[in-house]
Amino acid sequence: MGSAEMKGGHFDGEMRFSIERKSSTDDEGDEEDGVIVSVSLCIPRKGRKIKKKLAKKLVTCLASSIATSATSEARKTVARQQQSKSYKDKIAGFANERRTERALQNEKLEDMAADRRRKWRRKGSGSYRP
Repeated sequence: MGSAEMKGGHFDGEMRFSIERKSSTDDEGDEEDGVIVSVSLCIPRKGRKIKKKLAKKLVTCLASSIATSATSEARKTVARQQQSKSYKDKIAGFANERRTERALQNEKLEDMAADRRRKWRRKGSGSYRP
C-alpha cells in the first residue's frame, strides 16, 4: 500500500505479507502441516503515521485472516487430491477385474476348442455332432 485511507486517517506505508507452508513430524511419526504467516507494516520516518493500537489490530487481523484462508484452501486441495486418488484407484480396480475376467473367458474358450479338436480327431467317432 503506497498511500491508503482507513478509519483513523491517512498513512504512508507499506505492508508485506509472507506465507510459508511448514510440515513437521511429531514423536509418533505423524506428519503435521502448518502455515506460517507474517505480516509487517513499514511506515517511513517522515510519513503520516497511524496509532500503534490501530496498527497492531490491523496486522493481527490480517495475519489471522490470511492464515484461516490459507489453511482452508490447503484442506480443500488435500481433500480434492484424496478424492481423485480414491476414484482413480477404484476405476483401476474395475479395469483390472474386467481384464482378469476376459482372460479367464478366453482361456475357457481355448480349452473348449482344444477339447473339440481332440474329439474330432478320434478314430471311429463317426460324424461330428455339436
